[in-house]
This record gives sequence, structure tokens and C-alpha cells, in this order.
Amino acid sequence: MGVDGVFIGDEMISETSVATIEAYVTQQVLTIHVVGLPTVLAQTQWHNRPDVARDVVRLQEARRRQLVGTEPDMVAHARPVGSLTVDNDGYGRYRGEIQITKHDLPADARVNVIGRVVRDDWVGLSLIGAHQAIQLVQSVAGKHFDR
Repeated sequence: MGVDGVFIGDEMISETSVATIEAYVTQQVLTIHVVGLPTVLAQTQWHNRPDVARDVVRLQEARRRQLVGTEPDMVAHARPVGSLTVDNDGYGRYRGEIQITKHDLPADARVNVIGRVVRDDWVGLSLIGAHQAIQLVQSVAGKHFDR
């Protein structure tokens, strides 16, 4: 986009925000902070699929890696914007697909909600393009997440 530099005029910027900006500027990795993030998902870099979806960010490597359980939850939960989800055994061959909702979506018994993106990071979800590198980071429970 032709940006030569980034200047931040907020002297109270958090260390978390500085680290997020630095990761994107130096490595083109988008950091997404998640409440309730399964630890195993934070240990690897992810990429949005090349066929960008309207309603969700789909983590390209998820089905191949199968890092989280896919047994259906006892109760299907609504999926408001920022929900981190995994398609469970009820989704057949899509079992293990991990997604982040860009819009509010209804409950689906075939989808388990496994975490929530903090509110401060919601704005960037709709801007994630094809092949974008993503790093999921555990956030302090409840921090900046409200609905």
C-alpha cells in the first residue's frame, strides 16, 4: 500500500499493542488475541485459506493438523462475531476445520465454540485476506471481550 512508516501518537499504548503492530510490520503476521484459546493452537502459525469466505476466517492447516477434539458439545452455542470454532464429528469430512466468525452466526450442533477473540481485535477480522499469516495468542480471561 506504499506505507513508509507507522507513527503512534498514544504514549499510553500497551506492550501488547506494540508487539501486535511490530509482528505485522516486520513479519506480516496478524496477531489475534483469544480468550479461552486451547494452548495447542497458540504453538503454531496459521493462514487464512486462499478462497476467502464471507462469514468466517478459515484456518487452512486445521483439518490436516487435527489439534483439538471434535466430539460434539452437549449444547450448541450461538457464534457471535469473534467466536473461535471447530467443526465437530457431525460435519463429516470437514471435521476439525477451525474458523473465526466475522459476523454473528446462529448455533449449529455441528460446530463447537472453543474460544472468543477479544473485542479490540474484531475490526481486523473482516480485513483478513487470502493466505494471511495469523498467530493466535492467549488473552487474559474477559479482557476487552463483551457483547
